[in-house]
Amino acid sequence: MPRELLNTKNHKTPTHTITNTQFKDVELVKLMTDALTNTKTYNVRVDGWSTEYKWHWNSTIKDISNWDNLTFEFDPKADTFNFKHRRNN
Repeated sequence: MPRELLNTKNHKTPTHTITNTQFKDVELVKLMTDALTNTKTYNVRVDGWSTEYKWHWNSTIKDISNWDNLTFEFDPKADTFNFKHRRNN
């Protein structure tokens, strides 16, 4: 993934900002796919999306069975999507 498309800070919890791309949806899905295979928690900000669109994403992702093993939430105060692999008990 080109560095200019995804800014990553060096934190224990990966904090990403998706910018400068026409394919923000694709970049977010890639990070979500990565989260399915590791134990890290992701905090992702998507620049240029309206709050309404972010809430739409939040509800849509929860309806897609592919993401059942992902804990996925939109945090409006932080303006980030927070997600991680859901542990099976």
